[in-house]
Amino acid sequence: MISSSRQRPDGGLGHVVAAGHVGQALVVAQYGQDEAVARIPPSNRYARPCRLGGEGFVRRLLCLTLNLGVCAFVRCHRTGSVRDTSPSQEHRATLRRMGGADAFRGREVVQVLAAVADSPGRLADVLTIRDVDGPAAPGEGEVVVRMLAATVNPSDEVTISGAYGSRTSFPMVPGFEGVGAIDAIGPGVPAAALGRRVLPLGSAGNWQQYKRLGYAWCVPVPDDLPDEVACFAYINPLTATLMVDRFCRPGVRDVVVTAATSAIGRHLAELLADRGVTPVGVVRGTPGRGVADPSRWRAVVATNEPGWRERLRAAVGPRGADVTFDCVGGGVGGEAFALTAGHGAFVHYGLLSGAPLPAACFTDGNGARVELFRLRDIVHKDGGQHLPGLFAPVFDNLRRGRLHTAVGTRIGLGALADHVTRRAAGRAGKILIDPQR
Repeated sequence: MISSSRQRPDGGLGHVVAAGHVGQALVVAQYGQDEAVARIPPSNRYARPCRLGGEGFVRRLLCLTLNLGVCAFVRCHRTGSVRDTSPSQEHRATLRRMGGADAFRGREVVQVLAAVADSPGRLADVLTIRDVDGPAAPGEGEVVVRMLAATVNPSDEVTISGAYGSRTSFPMVPGFEGVGAIDAIGPGVPAAALGRRVLPLGSAGNWQQYKRLGYAWCVPVPDDLPDEVACFAYINPLTATLMVDRFCRPGVRDVVVTAATSAIGRHLAELLADRGVTPVGVVRGTPGRGVADPSRWRAVVATNEPGWRERLRAAVGPRGADVTFDCVGGGVGGEAFALTAGHGAFVHYGLLSGAPLPAACFTDGNGARVELFRLRDIVHKDGGQHLPGLFAPVFDNLRRGRLHTAVGTRIGLGALADHVTRRAAGRAGKILIDPQR
């Protein structure tokens, strides 16, 4: 993007703003009668100053960008500064990184910080933090996002373990959740997208400073949601919202939720309360960990205590659960399935235990139907085109102070590997990662 200004005879300040690709990054050109000085503003590692001058500077500069085939748009306006061209004063006021699509093209390869898993395995054993090659220039319909915040989710650890071998290759940069700002845009991407905060979905890769992806996978984040709230909007809030909407229709009264102390367990209880349902929670009984709001639960049963199966059966009642939400699997999942009514739905959406459900869950002709809920299938069904509508109710709840995720630890990306090797079991709250440090 190029911005230039010249004093007008009437005293006004005329600006020409052209989003295009000139060397390294956005060039802001300000010139007087005899010379022009163009500087590429500091944008992390991509800054490079240059000097321009001479009569007819703007005309020659625009011709240069057109000859390069990179001029995306030209807009003239009076008064103000580049800040005035931004639809969002707070997040796009300076058009943050100020990089047109060629902010990353035609430059030497630069190094950016990333968390890398070189091979499948336990997160604490295989994760390293190191410099990697920065992203290439965005192509048609692509953008480069500067990551502002990220987090660690159990789905990251499952992926790193190699559980999804058919669609995971190593080395890989993990991280499904995070929020960032669009730093550079490729052909076909609206110029107004530059600087916008988004959730960069569709793939892992959020544990790094910059991520290149298709613009269709970028979900715009409302300006009134802070980074530390928007960062957690994806996996747990969206999963809970979709599952409750799909399976808890009018008439559902009895619900069981495994892993009730987890973030998604809290979200499910919050959404079920809106429907007048107080679920039965199943927990491991980890010391120091309890459900966030006991008033939202009919009963909470800890599986590390003797007689827990009998207490769970008594809490559910003789008719069984209409719906069970299970993200544990293994023996606990099997017990919860056995207490789900024959007309009910056993919704299985995770495998925190690392053990599969007993075979009887799938072969018992008189048992509940097993619904395998896969968020990935819903998100990927049309290449991301439906994502803004999918997230609308999530953003609305977050804006109202609901479905929030407690932050337990704040760290820089550079400290992530050390943190996951020594984090205390049972510590409450999620990790909030600052990818830029």
